[in-house]
Amino acid sequence: AVATGVATVAAGREAARSRWRRPRVTRRGAAVAASTPADAAVDGASQVLWESLGDPLSEVPIAPGYLVRRLAAALPGRTAAREAGAARGSLPTQRGPDERTEAEPLAAQLLGQLSLEVARLMRLPEPRRRLGLDGLLDLSPPDPQEAPGRALRRRLHQALHHLSRFLLHDPEVRLRGLAPAAAGGSACLQRFAAAVVSSKASLRRACISSHALHTRVLGAAGGRASEGLCSELYGAYPGAALVHMRKRWNLAFHAWCADAAAHYFLLDADRRRSWATGSRASRSRVTVLTEELRKVAAARRAAGAGRLPPAAWDALVRETAAAELPPARARLLDVGSCGNYFGLEQGNLFDVTAVDLAPAHPSVLACDFLQLAVGSPGAAWDAASPASLQSLPAGAFDVAVFALLLSVLPGPSARGLAVAKVRQLLRERPGLGLFIVADTAKSIGRHGDSAARGAAWVSAVEAAGFRLLRDPQMHLSRERGRDHGGYSQRVACWSFVTAASPAGAEPVPVPLRGDERELAPRGEGERSAAREARRRLREARARKAALRRQLLAER
Repeated sequence: AVATGVATVAAGREAARSRWRRPRVTRRGAAVAASTPADAAVDGASQVLWESLGDPLSEVPIAPGYLVRRLAAALPGRTAAREAGAARGSLPTQRGPDERTEAEPLAAQLLGQLSLEVARLMRLPEPRRRLGLDGLLDLSPPDPQEAPGRALRRRLHQALHHLSRFLLHDPEVRLRGLAPAAAGGSACLQRFAAAVVSSKASLRRACISSHALHTRVLGAAGGRASEGLCSELYGAYPGAALVHMRKRWNLAFHAWCADAAAHYFLLDADRRRSWATGSRASRSRVTVLTEELRKVAAARRAAGAGRLPPAAWDALVRETAAAELPPARARLLDVGSCGNYFGLEQGNLFDVTAVDLAPAHPSVLACDFLQLAVGSPGAAWDAASPASLQSLPAGAFDVAVFALLLSVLPGPSARGLAVAKVRQLLRERPGLGLFIVADTAKSIGRHGDSAARGAAWVSAVEAAGFRLLRDPQMHLSRERGRDHGGYSQRVACWSFVTAASPAGAEPVPVPLRGDERELAPRGEGERSAAREARRRLREARARKAALRRQLLAER
């Protein structure tokens, strides 16, 4: 009997590991529903493995000290400052040691109740456990070589860590009801903890489906979303988009876009001074002045004149800078802004107009960019209400950013229309407008790849009146943990400057790499070559990692 039981567990372990996957979230009408693997045998095998860990309730309640301190820093203390903050409807941000000491017992109580709620969900059958805990802890089948108690504690700590991050993302709202719940007794605090876990799970499901939902709404009726679909989007998209915006990879490429625009227009005073008066090495990267100075140099060569004397060249640089550089703050159009990163974090450099179909921040204007009208230069903005936008004047912006937008627009024609509209909204004179496209590397490729620079989408953008910058562009690949192979969240940024605008031309469709693969599927030979290239790349990475470990060991 023991041998049979061991064999059953081993077979179940192999089946669960080979076929386990996270629940997929699908859209059913206006609701978000999660689907689980259809094979009941896999669920049963995974359930056997989870039950072999023992009872999760035997390991709780727990309140890790580092999480207690983090939460206590965001909880109100029993001071006059706290009462004044409560009267204003906000929590004080700065606390003294006494206030933190007062808040730590409350934080410990909350973490204890959260651990109890997570343990309760861990005892549920397989499909319900996945729905309640997806995104909170490791849901893969347990490793039989890991001690059951340690496996339980590790997963409980994972869940508490993610729940604490969820609460600290918006403590003024998500922790506001904690004090009354604690005052109401353990039953009230238990309900508060259950509501926190449920809110986190709902946000997780919205995050998974927000991309598909956004694409579906944009594609409805040629870009005109119905009232029902719009209400669905407004309910599910903003919170999920804010979660994505706070992630490190998202912040990293937004920061790169801001730095690239600031360098192109020399918005920083020190950088502007260095470019104008420094050595030639200080002018290695392209700026808005580069093209104008090249025109002057070409004209002098055509006339047979030699180089300008240093004093005359410096005077020419200063004169060109005074004529071409924007004011201290460049005018930036952020399309698909979500949470207005550039306006909130880079407001000292940019005068930002942020638009989105479903704004997640009050400073973002509600706007269907595909339906936005472009007025004459210098015309007044047409706003249906203070928080929405109907039209913008032509040539009103220095910079435009598409951050994770092209890949959600419904098809090449819609992308071509959006790119053509951006060209109208940027400054008319060639070289004075900057267009940055930031998206997943799977959609647009890497600038460092010569084949990607000749992709159809790049040619289509250039046909709309842009020119690809040859400066190094950003490619971010965040390596996963040791237990997961490959990389995650590959993001690429491409910069274009305005060129001669084609008069009266129809928008050119912009096909992304996925569209090209659908139109011209790769043959077996190409797929085999791609697999071989990936294998060689994995081997090279493994050799590099082994060499790094060897060097560290020798130190």
